[in-house]
Amino acid sequence: MLVLKKNLKLAVTETREFANSLIRQKKQQMLKNPAGTSSKEAEDLLSRFLISGHVDEKFVADIIISFMLAGRDTTSSALTWFFWLLNKNIPPQDEIVKEIDKTHNSSIYQEVKDMNYTHAALCEGDEEKWKFVPRDPYSYPVFQAGPRVCLGRDMALLQMKRVVAGVLARFRVVPLIDEGIEPVYLPYLTAKMKGGLPVRIEERALTR
Repeated sequence: MLVLKKNLKLAVTETREFANSLIRQKKQQMLKNPAGTSSKEAEDLLSRFLISGHVDEKFVADIIISFMLAGRDTTSSALTWFFWLLNKNIPPQDEIVKEIDKTHNSSIYQEVKDMNYTHAALCEGDEEKWKFVPRDPYSYPVFQAGPRVCLGRDMALLQMKRVVAGVLARFRVVPLIDEGIEPVYLPYLTAKMKGGLPVRIEERALTR
């Protein structure tokens, strides 16, 4: 137990030092380029927080750490199960690939914004005439709902759609699991898959 506490303390210290180093680097960049320090021209969330007047570095470091921890295991776990389910359901996978081919010439943001079928597949929601129809958030509370809704919900979905587009545009993800064997669900804070998902990556024949 003492060893675990010591390791946890070291990990917390290292994580906070990393967050503080990001803040120092960003402040130096902003000093070198004062013309780009308006809220409209800020390129990232850290810049926006610093520009908005948050001078308490501990507070800003807490925000950075929250983003780091909140988006790490959740999106990776979701994508692990997503790629496994896609391999079991080839028609939806084909539709997603078609949608990727259709939107790939757009800007990155517009590309993922227009991926309605992929959005529906990630949410396991209803897809009607290629338009995502969201379900009642209280009946599907993955991101909570109402006043406790997850602040990173939209960012998480954009990230996952971008990863799916980047991977499936060029590759097939084939799980290396014997026929009839189901992955084991681990009921942690995030929906982890026991042992992860071993896969084989196959290059997809490009049609464009």
